[in-house]
Amino acid sequence: MSYLVIKCGGSIFEQMDPSFYTDLVKIADTGKWKPIFVHGGGPAITNFLSDLGIKTTFVDGIRMTSQEMIDAIEMVLSGSINKKAVREIAKAGGRAVGISGTDAGLLKAVIKDEKLGLVGSMAAVDPEIIITLCDQGIIPVVSPLGLTADGQLCNINGDDAASAIAASLSAKLCLLTDTPGIMNREGETVNFLTTLEAEQFIKDGIISGGMIPKTSSIIESLKNGVPEAMILDGRTNECLTSLLSGMIKGTKIYIEEEPAYAKPS
Repeated sequence: MSYLVIKCGGSIFEQMDPSFYTDLVKIADTGKWKPIFVHGGGPAITNFLSDLGIKTTFVDGIRMTSQEMIDAIEMVLSGSINKKAVREIAKAGGRAVGISGTDAGLLKAVIKDEKLGLVGSMAAVDPEIIITLCDQGIIPVVSPLGLTADGQLCNINGDDAASAIAASLSAKLCLLTDTPGIMNREGETVNFLTTLEAEQFIKDGIISGGMIPKTSSIIESLKNGVPEAMILDGRTNECLTSLLSGMIKGTKIYIEEEPAYAKPS
């Protein structure tokens, strides 16, 4: 049985239909995959910080994070959002445990850029706690916070966290977004892309905005041992059903293998 890492962005978390959690539990029950659910929380974090009178500043799409902010971010990510997901899975008949990347040394980070404050880049993953939970038939629900070597709490991009977790487990990776997948210049969903094609799409400006870091995370994960990765439309009720049926509604990205004739004998 292999692992399946599913990452849901904060922009669609509140829009999730209850059927999503039912399908997540079905995936666990089939025994084909052991699912791990990683979530974001951007909009909820921004709203909570605003309620506290804390101004949010973004640099190249990254939230500058002070010590005051990281405490509030932890409350939202590891508190309200994480536990809501656990409750929804329970309602659907499954068992879940909400954890943070800080638990049992799951996500180890380094400060990305001092100018950004407590924003972390992935340094390493210790998946032992995830393996233990999955072996008990429990779905881990992970909030993307990590610790530096000196124990400093930091905020990690959810896509990067999910990609790193998937790489550590050689797991299939699925990023849920609020788009139908990667689009071409004509606005049509591209169902299959090689990593080389995806990189060229970025260079040509076909992939832009928030889709750039998602695609880059996937490319990095594939280069680090993830066997299969995809971007799916999390707004549709069938986003996880399509995984079970094999009829993927979104974009699958894969490593372009060198042709056999080009390989040395």
